[in-house]
Amino acid sequence: MQSKNVLVYPNPTSTTLFIDLEYEQASQIHIIDATGRILKREILVSGSNTIDVSSLPSGTYRLKVISNEGTFYSGFVKLDR
Repeated sequence: MQSKNVLVYPNPTSTTLFIDLEYEQASQIHIIDATGRILKREILVSGSNTIDVSSLPSGTYRLKVISNEGTFYSGFVKLDR
């Protein structure tokens, strides 16, 4: 999934999610499950970031990126290895 300032790949994934940000300042991400629970929170920097999702159960997740430039939503599918 790509927007003007965020690129999230690969989708689906089993172990690692890559997030490329063009924002100039650090951003926060939330990984949210189907029930709305926030399972993971991390701070991301401008450029390439790597998120380990291997501990998440397989399923569909929402990714919320919060920055000074706004909030971006994406989704991804986590598969078992």
